[in-house]
Amino acid sequence: RRKRTPSKEVLGCLPRRGELAHCGCAGRGATERRVRNPGARVSLGPYEETSACQTGSIDWRLTMTERAKIDLLIVDDDDGFRHTLVSRFLRHGFRVRDAAEAEEAMSLAQRLEFDVAVFDVMMPGVSGLQLLEQFKKSHTDCEVIMLTGQGTIQTAVEAMKLGAYDYLTKPFPLKELESLIEKAYERRQLKKENLQLKVLLRRNEPQEAMV
Repeated sequence: RRKRTPSKEVLGCLPRRGELAHCGCAGRGATERRVRNPGARVSLGPYEETSACQTGSIDWRLTMTERAKIDLLIVDDDDGFRHTLVSRFLRHGFRVRDAAEAEEAMSLAQRLEFDVAVFDVMMPGVSGLQLLEQFKKSHTDCEVIMLTGQGTIQTAVEAMKLGAYDYLTKPFPLKELESLIEKAYERRQLKKENLQLKVLLRRNEPQEAMV
């Protein structure tokens, strides 16, 4: 029997030229891939990525209809990479807006409400971490995912302290970012439901008799 070669879809990639350029599965040799524990890194060969996908660490959680409810903001100064993300997520049903710098992102955030945001850490002028700190002051409910090409434990810890939901180290499979966005959205929805439940319980509490 001939040995089957894992497909690009199984490897966490869609067979589109623009996307593969930014996918950790597409390059030659070992790649650095984010794992569940922040700061932990493992080197994986290009085909070892299949085991992660098959065991369910990368999964599809929401339907196309459910994704259509997600307002997503992508901020990255790399035009090619940002446009790749925007194109992919639009095809997959998300409502997407994008910005190349922090000032443009804050301008969008003043006019629109977002469920999930994706910020690149290394940007000229105002960095992604500075944007995160500023953004969270006025958009506490929005879940933010940080992207970095130079991942360190210190960067991850600082991002979490500033309110980030999670972070990914470039390069990474685009499916992994999409799965993380969906999970961040689910967390936001759960927090909203919990808040609504608390308000409802307070309204139903018997009021003390007036003296």
